[in-house]
Amino acid sequence: MRWLNYGFVWLAVHQLGYLWRAGCLGSAKSALLWAASGFAVLMLLVTAAGYPVGMISIPGEPISNSTPPTIALIALALLQGGLLLSFEGPMRHWLRQVRPWAATILVNRSIMTLYLWHMTVFVIVIGLLNVSNGIGLTLEPGTWLWWLVRPIWLAGLAVVLVILTLLLSPLEQRTRKRDRKSLPLWQALCGASMICFGLAQMALHGIGDEGALGVRLWLILVTLLGFALASHALPSPPNARR
Repeated sequence: MRWLNYGFVWLAVHQLGYLWRAGCLGSAKSALLWAASGFAVLMLLVTAAGYPVGMISIPGEPISNSTPPTIALIALALLQGGLLLSFEGPMRHWLRQVRPWAATILVNRSIMTLYLWHMTVFVIVIGLLNVSNGIGLTLEPGTWLWWLVRPIWLAGLAVVLVILTLLLSPLEQRTRKRDRKSLPLWQALCGASMICFGLAQMALHGIGDEGALGVRLWLILVTLLGFALASHALPSPPNARR
């Protein structure tokens, strides 16, 4: 039953955005109250109810806050969202200036590329360091030296992310053709279901395999076929064009 939390938790967090757009979250003081409430609940869950401190899945932990998501993530969303909304007024005033607003528009043109590829960059950098005798991967987390090299880590990841974003963001900025045919409902649902199934299987069980190719090829093909179905209308039969 706890897997039903995927719908309950993420839907609850999703609705916070609609509440904000509807003006139901109130002023900056109300936002700080939301943040304080989220922090209090989060501390209670972590210290008294046995929920893990880490909000993402950590190998070896008996309970995960993200697989499936728990109520701790709702509390975290209230904390983070409340803090952000408490700065809404000053940020809106700052964005009325030309340069900050222009920079915001420039970044937003590639925001989806940044979101989709930031973890890939992390994997690429760690993989390259791993094959280079583990440079930078042997430091004990939490030590002073570990904290000292965090800026270097962030700078390195940022450089790789910027390069990938410059290469891939044109795909995000392509405009849809006006004469493009809309998808039939069955095709859109079928394609979306195949994509969700493939991505969920990869997230739960990984993409690796013991076969000759080293990957679960059928899973990749299902996901790609779903993408093709969800993004391109099938050609109409000759009789349907008459």
